Amino acid sequence: MNKTIKILLLFLGVLLAVGAIMFYVKTIVSPPQDLTFENQYINNLKKEINLLRVRQTDNAVDSLYLIITDEIQYLRKEQYLSQSERDAVMEEFAGLYIPLFIKNCNSKFDQSVWNENDHKGINERVDELRELTTNDGARKIVEGETEKSLNKISSTIVNYYKAKNIARQTRYNGISSAKNIISEARNYAKMSPLCNCKELVNSLNAVAGKIEQNHYTYLASRVRQVENYSYWYKSEWNSYKNFADKVSSELNEYKNETNFYGTHHDVNSFIKRRNEAVNYSYYNYFETE
Repeated sequence: MNKTIKILLLFLGVLLAVGAIMFYVKTIVSPPQDLTFENQYINNLKKEINLLRVRQTDNAVDSLYLIITDEIQYLRKEQYLSQSERDAVMEEFAGLYIPLFIKNCNSKFDQSVWNENDHKGINERVDELRELTTNDGARKIVEGETEKSLNKISSTIVNYYKAKNIARQTRYNGISSAKNIISEARNYAKMSPLCNCKELVNSLNAVAGKIEQNHYTYLASRVRQVENYSYWYKSEWNSYKNFADKVSSELNEYKNETNFYGTHHDVNSFIKRRNEAVNYSYYNYFETE
């Protein structure tokens, strides 16, 4: 009886020992069958991208843009990122960066003083963002409303330089030209966000007055030419008279058709001088018979 019990206990002991060994081998010694590895380069990139959530000043955002895009390009070139990993991290970056870029651009446009040095950098960055695609070039990353917002930024800068060019056009080149230039200047001066730029608006609002002054100066020189009848040959009465009549038409045109200037000079004295010169030269200078 005792012998049988001893045998059973020994058998159970052996079973327990074998079971313990098998459990140890299976769970401790044997390697796990399904290992998952994380790409630490992606983790580091995501940490840098998330800095955009807290560093939102213009300089900080610009610096992070350069760092992150260069790093993504390098890691993909060295094959530390797969094509799909590169695309995913680039889209995540663009989704955080572009709204901040647009916000900072609009903040500049809201200011009363615009820095033209900013415009070159903004245009270059917009071009870069438009060219962002998936690694194989098959799909644009920037589309839809985001693309429209970038286009609006570009249009603002284009309109700024168009308006600046209009503000320089202060020479009188005919009634039709003057009317068109002044109309454009007034439209640009009221256009948002150009209307925030104080220097530009002042220049545009001054266009009408400058063209009017140039027009008035032009008429003054034309009247002097009529008065200088001695520069004509005495036999050229008809040519002189045609010229004087043209000046008369220009004076009347200025007097009656230039309300678009807003304010203008009184040219009645010019009209009187022109008439006196024609009458005097007819009787005292030219050979009219």
